[in-house]
Amino acid sequence: MNNAIKNLNKKIREHTVETGKADETLFNFGVELGRLFEKNNVDNSRLDFFIEQEKELNRYESTRLRIESVNNIIHTIIVKAHKEQYRTKGTIHYRTGWSNENNPLNDSISNKYNITYSSIDQEYVGGDFSIFFNLNGQLKDIFIQHNIGTRVEIFLSNSSGEDHEYIASEEDSENDLYGTCISLYPNDMDKSEFEIDTFATDVEKFYTMFCLKLT
Repeated sequence: MNNAIKNLNKKIREHTVETGKADETLFNFGVELGRLFEKNNVDNSRLDFFIEQEKELNRYESTRLRIESVNNIIHTIIVKAHKEQYRTKGTIHYRTGWSNENNPLNDSISNKYNITYSSIDQEYVGGDFSIFFNLNGQLKDIFIQHNIGTRVEIFLSNSSGEDHEYIASEEDSENDLYGTCISLYPNDMDKSEFEIDTFATDVEKFYTMFCLKLT
């Protein structure tokens, strides 16, 4: 009996390290459940609560991966657009404030890459920038078809420590732009796992054809 309790304590400690919290109330529920199993001669069973929890965690992870796929595609498109803009016109300048006159991408590149610059924010001077683009063209159509917002956010690292930043090379486009987010998140309960997967598949198909056109 004592060894069994020691082993149980060891399991609890190991589990606590993984989860970060020891919940005594939940433990007591487990004791109560064990007594019910014993009373009703049940060898092994699993509560519906944990089955549903596992399903929800699986759904969350599945949708997270599908949304991440779309985020990565949009990020790559934005980076490619900035690289081509740099090759075409040279250094790209982003600036916040009332004197903001950002026009980072010319019309031909905006149309080619299905993105249109919208606005820029900076939480505090010296901090990184939040840049917003609106999707256009076929990419916009896909998002609208799936009832998903067509505004996307990407972050720009601040190396100047001021209210402005230059993208002065293709490498800057690759290294300084990060964290692209569309207007859809894994905990969005308005969308089913199937709907999110179908949306991501459509974006992936678009991107495959888009890349073929670039070659």
